[in-house]
Amino acid sequence: MEMIIENGCMLGMLGFLAVEDIRKRKIPVEPVVACGIAGVIIRWFFSEIALVNMVGGVAVGVCLLLFSKVSRGKIGGGDGILLMATGVFMGFWDNLLLLWLASLLAGMCGIAYCIRVKRFKDVRLPFVPFVLAAFVVILLGREGVLS
Repeated sequence: MEMIIENGCMLGMLGFLAVEDIRKRKIPVEPVVACGIAGVIIRWFFSEIALVNMVGGVAVGVCLLLFSKVSRGKIGGGDGILLMATGVFMGFWDNLLLLWLASLLAGMCGIAYCIRVKRFKDVRLPFVPFVLAAFVVILLGREGVLS
């Protein structure tokens, strides 16, 4: 039951944020924080995930947030905050997989886009749609649909 709640919360959050990221190129922090808090509550009362795994999942987002600061915003800070929230739900390894898969999808689409528009500098893509796509791929993989 808790998996349905967790996955529903994640899909709802990522779907809303993907639309916002495409429209405004900005991620509103309030819904992300609210989902992160909801994730902590769900995990605390209903799940058997180890606290160290949850903290590790959040650490993936913290690292991305630090990388955003070091790169002077080449990667959005909102993406790091988002990965902190997904880390609460997914834990360390699954959140790392989510980041890797989303980055892979974004890279492939970015290369295709650059070739199509014949511009290779200062191209910016919204990242959350790729996080959503990666999450759906992970869910389908868990359900055995992709195997």
